Amino acid sequence: SDAMEQALAADRARAAGKTGPLLGIPIAVKNLYDTKDMATTNGSLTFAGFQPARDAFQVARLRAAGAVIIGKAALEEYATSGNYSNDPWGQVWNAFNPSKSAIASSGGSAVAVAANLAAGAMGSQTGDSLYGPASGASLVTLRGTDGLESGTGIMPLSWLTDFGGAMARSVSDLADILTVVAGTDP
Repeated sequence: SDAMEQALAADRARAAGKTGPLLGIPIAVKNLYDTKDMATTNGSLTFAGFQPARDAFQVARLRAAGAVIIGKAALEEYATSGNYSNDPWGQVWNAFNPSKSAIASSGGSAVAVAANLAAGAMGSQTGDSLYGPASGASLVTLRGTDGLESGTGIMPLSWLTDFGGAMARSVSDLADILTVVAGTDP
């Protein structure tokens, strides 16, 4: 609800001489990342209205870099399916061929970027939920090595194999996001 305020704050910061690769850039966040200003449902009616007290580690780093967290991206309930993003609040379809699947649980994140609703998006992967949706939407992504990006504040399907990562239209955009979200989480 305050995306315009975030964008105006970024404009003021830029006018005051601040720079940064994500300053004022709209980013969508998969709805299993905690956000202090939006509900985090993990695609389930069970968590309808759940309001985290603070941002996930990666979301906090995005905000600190001036990114505008434009909204939450849909996923299927608890990120359990590899085929569809059938969020209880609405099915996600492929941005280029609406009769096709968005492919896997980060499909909402991929479609948000492919449909030009955001410049980049945060997703997560247990199996192929970064690679599949990114390929289906002509995007780039990276499932980095364990420990590269913090999982704090991300609701996992599997604690051992889940990884939160970014999707973007280009390798250079992906690198800009990765530079911000990667880091030591105390």
